[in-house]
Amino acid sequence: MTPSGRGGAYWPYLDQLDIQKMLTDALNTSVRIAVGPPRKTHVTVWSEHGEIPTGPVSAADQARLFRVQVHEAVDAVQLLIITPPVPLGS
Repeated sequence: MTPSGRGGAYWPYLDQLDIQKMLTDALNTSVRIAVGPPRKTHVTVWSEHGEIPTGPVSAADQARLFRVQVHEAVDAVQLLIITPPVPLGS
């Protein structure tokens, strides 16, 4: 990933969202919750979903394609990341 937080070689069509900021904010939030108090188990789930876009992708579509969420339960916190597939060879 490039330092700017844009898609770089992995997601070259990602030019409207700052994925680096999205991931950093969610990770900081989930770890803060996990270390408590009370301490909770931290789980990160990263799932690829959908197809690799072949043309320009609007800002609204980019927001739908890239999801980062934190889910808190009684004894655990999940960081859920959903992205389009990374092209082979990237």
